[in-house]
Amino acid sequence: MAGDRQVQQIQCFALNANLTVVFDFRTFKWSVLSPTRDPNQLNTENSTTDQSFPAIAGHSMAKWKNNIIVVAGNTRTSTSNKVSVWLINMETNSWSSVDTYGKVPISRREQSVSLIGSRLIMFGGEDNKRHLLNDLHILDLERMMWEEVKTEKGGPAPRYDHSAAVYADQYLLIFGGSSHSTCFTDLYLLDLQTMWPKLVPKAKDGDADCVKTHVFWNDHEPALVLLRGAFLFGVLHEER
Repeated sequence: MAGDRQVQQIQCFALNANLTVVFDFRTFKWSVLSPTRDPNQLNTENSTTDQSFPAIAGHSMAKWKNNIIVVAGNTRTSTSNKVSVWLINMETNSWSSVDTYGKVPISRREQSVSLIGSRLIMFGGEDNKRHLLNDLHILDLERMMWEEVKTEKGGPAPRYDHSAAVYADQYLLIFGGSSHSTCFTDLYLLDLQTMWPKLVPKAKDGDADCVKTHVFWNDHEPALVLLRGAFLFGVLHEER
């Protein structure tokens, strides 16, 4: 019956400059969000009197509970040499900057982030001095506590603008990206239980191009999807 049918709405969130927009895959329409600063936030390091979300570039986004998490990237006003974290609450349409603790990573841009439960995994990027990175950090979102993770040798070379995906809550895949002199077509798999990285052999047919790539896992099929081009961005949010 139509009344018993569950309506599914999928949205893609994108943050460009200080404009937050949403693409609804059900209606195929864009809309603009105007989140206001949460007056109750306790953050002091990134505190500002500006009510609009700060202009930012080179950031990463992920959905956690009712929030869109915005991680790292460059802002015009930030003077911190540490990674910044913001939350956009989709229920209250408000945003706040978040104090994080532990071994907070150095600030960077064009890193990748992946979410497993309440753990946010960040890999690589480029720091403010244009040094390329291949470090791995995990942020416990319940405690807002960072941890740097040491892996065995044989992982990806330092890079930025790469893609990442998590499969079966155990494996982190890193694909492509760039250095200052080349771009990569390699695919690495990291077992998050053993922290042992592995280079995945290239397919004999249909080798991936050296272009900006975006990776999503299809929950219904164990396949890695590589989408070419630079126009797909953001984070998927599913409402039932």
